[in-house]
Amino acid sequence: MKQRLVLGKKGFSLIEILVATAIFSIIIVAVTELFTRGYTSYYSGYFSYKAQTESIAAVHRMGKETRQAVELIDASTQSVTIYEYVRSTDPAPSQVRFFLDTTTLKRGEILATGAVAPYTYNPASETFRIVSDNVVNGATPIFTYFDQNGSSIAQPVSEPNVTLIQIDVQFGRNNFDDPFPVSTKVQIRNKKINL
Repeated sequence: MKQRLVLGKKGFSLIEILVATAIFSIIIVAVTELFTRGYTSYYSGYFSYKAQTESIAAVHRMGKETRQAVELIDASTQSVTIYEYVRSTDPAPSQVRFFLDTTTLKRGEILATGAVAPYTYNPASETFRIVSDNVVNGATPIFTYFDQNGSSIAQPVSEPNVTLIQIDVQFGRNNFDDPFPVSTKVQIRNKKINL
């Protein structure tokens, strides 16, 4: 009787290896795509939430300080300057200015000099603090002014007539998202007539 020698199959054929590699590659691409989309979505959502929270806080701080104004000094569409007692221990009001510098909303403060009124305010001694970055108002007014009847006051504003200030700020992130608008109206405390 003749014996047949049968060789056992050891290993994979080239076609089997190519098919397995293709299937594995498809799985890896799909998992990577899911991970990338999930991370991008989380990243976008987190920074959008953070930007909105910071934007609301910035406008709230501006409104709070503007409300405490002793006197309105300068009123333009992109800046407002007031006298304000920043700290309760201040012997004289500071000159505080909120203004837009390109896309950065800033706060400038000049401390009063002199022992009694009229105080002097040296512009060279102004200190600055960033209120918020990524302001995309452009030429759209940040500050709108109203008189005691609620009527809008056209530019140039007569500062003694202002009793209410509307603050409208549009925040954006690298011009990628739609602007996030934040708005508030501020009644200047010492100009209230409905007490």
